[in-house]
Amino acid sequence: MFLVAAITTISPSPAITADPENDAVQSDVQAENLLPSDTSTMKPDQGAQEIGPEIYYVPDKDGRLRAAVLNEITFDEFKKLLGNRAAARSLPPQYVLSELRSSVQADDQTVDLKINLLVKNLAENKDQWVPIPLKMAKLIFSTESPILYKGDGDYYLNYDSDREGYVLWIRGGGEEAHQIELRGKVLLQTVGNERQFRLRFPRATQSNCMLIIPEADQTVRVLSGGTLQQTVQIADQTEARLEGIAGELRVAWRPTVVRNAPRMQALDVVGRQRIRMDGGLIRTEADLKIQSFAGPFDRFRIKLPLGSRLLTDNSAGYSFQVNDDDTAGADGGEWVDVKLEQRTRGPVDIQLVTQQIRDLSRTEDSTPLAGFDVEGSIRQSGRIDVFVLGDWHVRWQEDLTSGFDIRRVDAPADAPVPQDWVASFEYYRQPYSLDAQIEPPETEVVVEPEFYFNVEKERALLEARFKYQVRGARIFHLDIDMQGWEMLPAGVGPAERIDADGVTVNADGQLSIPFKRAAGGDFEIVLRAERALTPHGDLLTLPLPRAEAGRIDATVAVVSPADNVELIPRDREQLQERVPPVVKAKFDERRQEPLFYLYDRGQEVPADISADLKIRQRQITSSISSRINMTPDEVLVKQEIRFNVEYQRIDSIALLIPRIILNEKNLVTRDDKPLSLLVTDEDLPGENVRVRVPLENAIGEVVLQVMYQQSVDALEPGALTSISVPLVVPADDTLEENQLTLVSADGIEMDPLGEQWERIDETDAAMLAPVDTSAIRYRCENSLSEVDILVGLSEDFLSSQVVVRRGFLQSWLTPQSRYDRVTLLLDNNGSFLDVEFPEDIMRSAIGVWLDRQRADIRWLSGRQLRIALGNTATHVLEIEWQTPVTGFAMDGMVWGSRELPMPRLSSNVQIQRPLYWQVVLPQMHHLLAGPEEAIPYNEWKWQRAGWRRVPLVGDRELSQWAGADALQSNFPGDRDEGNIGINRYLFRLAEWPSRLSVRTIPRTLLVLLPAGFVLAAGIACIYFPRLRRAEIAFIFAVILLAVGLIYPEPAAMVVQMGLLGAILAVLAIFLRSVLLVRSPQRYVLERNGGSSHHQMTTEFHYFEDASQNASSVSHKTSQEASQESSTRIGSVEGIPPLDGSVVEPNP
Repeated sequence: MFLVAAITTISPSPAITADPENDAVQSDVQAENLLPSDTSTMKPDQGAQEIGPEIYYVPDKDGRLRAAVLNEITFDEFKKLLGNRAAARSLPPQYVLSELRSSVQADDQTVDLKINLLVKNLAENKDQWVPIPLKMAKLIFSTESPILYKGDGDYYLNYDSDREGYVLWIRGGGEEAHQIELRGKVLLQTVGNERQFRLRFPRATQSNCMLIIPEADQTVRVLSGGTLQQTVQIADQTEARLEGIAGELRVAWRPTVVRNAPRMQALDVVGRQRIRMDGGLIRTEADLKIQSFAGPFDRFRIKLPLGSRLLTDNSAGYSFQVNDDDTAGADGGEWVDVKLEQRTRGPVDIQLVTQQIRDLSRTEDSTPLAGFDVEGSIRQSGRIDVFVLGDWHVRWQEDLTSGFDIRRVDAPADAPVPQDWVASFEYYRQPYSLDAQIEPPETEVVVEPEFYFNVEKERALLEARFKYQVRGARIFHLDIDMQGWEMLPAGVGPAERIDADGVTVNADGQLSIPFKRAAGGDFEIVLRAERALTPHGDLLTLPLPRAEAGRIDATVAVVSPADNVELIPRDREQLQERVPPVVKAKFDERRQEPLFYLYDRGQEVPADISADLKIRQRQITSSISSRINMTPDEVLVKQEIRFNVEYQRIDSIALLIPRIILNEKNLVTRDDKPLSLLVTDEDLPGENVRVRVPLENAIGEVVLQVMYQQSVDALEPGALTSISVPLVVPADDTLEENQLTLVSADGIEMDPLGEQWERIDETDAAMLAPVDTSAIRYRCENSLSEVDILVGLSEDFLSSQVVVRRGFLQSWLTPQSRYDRVTLLLDNNGSFLDVEFPEDIMRSAIGVWLDRQRADIRWLSGRQLRIALGNTATHVLEIEWQTPVTGFAMDGMVWGSRELPMPRLSSNVQIQRPLYWQVVLPQMHHLLAGPEEAIPYNEWKWQRAGWRRVPLVGDRELSQWAGADALQSNFPGDRDEGNIGINRYLFRLAEWPSRLSVRTIPRTLLVLLPAGFVLAAGIACIYFPRLRRAEIAFIFAVILLAVGLIYPEPAAMVVQMGLLGAILAVLAIFLRSVLLVRSPQRYVLERNGGSSHHQMTTEFHYFEDASQNASSVSHKTSQEASQESSTRIGSVEGIPPLDGSVVEPNP
């Protein structure tokens, strides 16, 4: 990489440098003079060495390498030069070109140009040279003194191709302006009879040009770089005045073409003008409908608006010619000659597009919009619609002299009004007057602030949202007084609108926000800042940032304190009692409701919000509810530990867990999710271990569940045993309440040891939990990690067993509900039997019979029922219940799975032999799969045109086998008589089930799916011969066999239904073979040298049998024979086709 440092020496004497490469040549000469010429000091025995000084070759502006010696300056000097150059480029211009006046005198091939410049030097250093790019690259200085200077400073002029021409250097001058006059020549360009003057001018505050053409009747046009204000014919010359000269000025003139257009024609003109204003550009689209009341016409003239230029090219049916007529007067309006292709009376539609450029700096001048006057018309009328793009303001200048020529009307009613429409007019004659004063828009800024304060222990965070409404001119930046708030990194947004690199905050806390693009309309600015709070302070002050705007609408301030921060607002006048849900959702993690302040428009917004501040410390309280379920074999412990965390969030909680249960799986859970345990201290005295449980930033109520099982030694009847049950307790001393509930099975008595446990009365217990006669509740004030329980087993526990000798369960599944009946033949060695029903069964839907009579029952709880069995004997117990159906549709077109919860028997019930369970379904539904633990007890038999599963034992026989005779009429049917409207399926169960599940399928799907699949496969084999392969059939057979072995019963149903599809497929194959026996008529397409060939036609000839052909040929007339000279009819096999014929192959 090459580094270049260029130092230019500027001579203050007046000079004109015409060769831009002089500096490069001088650099080469200086570089060559610096090369060492004496090499005598080199020693021959030293070998090749580097010769100093170091020379770098760097490319110049033309790409040629130049030698540069850089060892004469230090790195700091070189860095300083580069810094000065970069700083000079970033500084604003140090001059003001306030006036540019030029006078152009044209002749045949050149123009004499005189340019007067008024320049003011703004440089602070009087000795500094200031460059002023004048451009004017085509200007030729032809006189001895081309430059005249007036002023107290110095100057010189040189040519710089990088700056598009000449550069004027000035120095000094003080407060007075530099006056420079340049004189030269510029060559003209000639195209036909038109001459053009082209020269690039610098931009000045005020600029004008006077063009003098030594010929009369010249039409002057400004192509670019200025505006033609006036054209005057004086004696034998034409003078044109131009203003707003900037950039490349292109002026063209030519002799005026005098047309022989009729001056008075009886024309009627109806116009429609659409004027669109976009800043300094005015574009007009005019549609003129012209017709003649006199004779035909083929030409006419149209006068354009003042200062407008025609943009429309020639169109189909007419052409344009722009010229400057001497009858136009001094207003400078152009005339356009329109030539029609043919003479006509009309009406003729003429479309014109003009453009007018106005000076934006001269807002006080009015712009004429009237025009499109058709010469020779006797009546002109029309409509004018004005549209303004952007927020420019238009003021209409009334002309009292115009009378009733034009009037203002409403918006057009034939179409929706565009957003940029501003006014509409109707004119009734020409010429009329319509002047508009276009003013830059005024900016109106309305802001609606929203402040969200997040108050923490040591700092306050601010999120400010300023909703702006900018009407009128767009804005480029915003200023906001932050009132001492410190901005966070990337704290201004949104990023797509804000220029983040330009955001600054001055010493007074004034935030300046620049935009990437000019902003207007509705938008929002978001600020994020922070402010440190005074340690141990009791007063909180939150200043409100102030946005500079024309009007401030409603202001919202929301203060959300942290959980450990307590705020007492001092000013409650604008404090709202009801907080909007949107604001609550923004601070949903906080337990405290935010303070919501609302200041409507017009209300005084305070400078800050103040409140009394108090920092709270964390507080944790806990309560324990333990439940111990005792059975003869094991102990089930369930604990619920409730923590109430106040003011500060916690990430974990400490617990004391006995070592004996520390390794239990899923010991501690929260919301049914297991929690990991982190051991923090194993060396505690006793058998406890301190662990921590993660809580993920919790506050408020935290509920932990503890559950484990522990086996116990066999209990002896009539003896008392002490059992120690470990418990999980909080590690910290935060316990407020400790409760213990003991629940025992029948015949087991339990009581906690120790005086610390106090039994809760039944009235108190009823207030704490639902009534449960088998549960006894205790309370304790201390936190105990274990409880000693005295357990006793009654002597008659073993003698209270109930043995079920036979059992029959039956379930009827209907679309609306489920009906169940249980018949048990049992031997009673005790006095009761407990049954616990599922939750969704109501008491009124349950019926119990003992030995064909209503049983004596008692409800122990909401779901548990105790049946009194009486003395020791053999009994027949029958239980019926009804369960409503939820979430299952028996009539659905898709199969569904149904869960069947069953009642649970007490622990003193023993099943002696397997049970039988029968499920009954409606006729249109079939059982696809039964419970996994059940063994099917059915056989396949042919019934009603199909193989069906039939129970091996009928339900009547099973009921009688189980001893049920009283309720036989409620369940009609037998395996021999049967019921056509239902489907029965029988299973055997090894033990009493807690839940059964079945999967059913509608008969519609059972028939359509297998049959449709087989039918589709058969049709595919007909139309796709590639599928008729032995490998595919073998694979299909293997898959079908495997599925049949895995799922035999569903496979049997599927195969049976698939036979229907196979029959249909075979029928399809048979019909196709029958239809193909009769071959269609064959035809021959012939082309030969007969009459058909000469007539360029194609004939189709059908073949017939040979016998029919012979008889038909013998009866034909000679005329028919001649017409069929090119046709040969006969059998394909007997007679070959004619030459050139195509015979359709036999399918």
